[in-house]
Amino acid sequence: MLSLTTLKSRNTGGATWVQVHSKGRGEKFQNISTANIKIYKAHNPQVLKTATSKHPALAILPDVMAQYPDALIMNASGFNIKTGDITGFQINNGALFTNWGENKWAYEAFIINKDGSMTTYDSSTPASQILANDAEQSYSFGKILIKKGKIQENDGSVNWMIHSFIGNDKQNNLYLMISETNAGYENIMDQIKNLNLANLVLMDGGGSPQMGLNGQTIVPSQDNRQVGDFIVLK
Repeated sequence: MLSLTTLKSRNTGGATWVQVHSKGRGEKFQNISTANIKIYKAHNPQVLKTATSKHPALAILPDVMAQYPDALIMNASGFNIKTGDITGFQINNGALFTNWGENKWAYEAFIINKDGSMTTYDSSTPASQILANDAEQSYSFGKILIKKGKIQENDGSVNWMIHSFIGNDKQNNLYLMISETNAGYENIMDQIKNLNLANLVLMDGGGSPQMGLNGQTIVPSQDNRQVGDFIVLK
């Protein structure tokens, strides 16, 4: 098995796009928002992860929209607000730059593979195996809420705050979501049950959630917060 030193990279190089292949037909971006959740379904998108190192450059949504004006953009992995270091299990360009256990939380992750398929892992699977399974990008901060179509036990991670989420369905469509403040776990899960999601992972909350499409802000940060990782779809 490869050692951690062999596996890890200080910087994975310039962020590159991975093509997601969705089944059937559909709009590139479809707004399927509910009463309390902004939901965008992406069909056959190309996906970019902005963070490429443990200490990425922080940015706010307008900055990222200016760089990618024809895209759907949302905050992704969480970060240490004091140091700016990204948290959780982090892969970009098929290279690992933050492993399980390097911080006190974020032991679960949403993965996009080189072939555009999507799945989830937790820290029971070592980085060497995840990389061997052709992981290209990872997004990590909160709990896996839905895994292989099965709703996981509610552990209280979804609280009163505004939250962002990343998920996919069985047709390999990608979903970006931001819930309203005080939406509540039960209410959120009830409003998305008809999506028949295969996987759903909780991302960051509070001032971090922010979303835009084609240069227009859909959900602004509550405190104009700079964050360390965005997921960009085009």
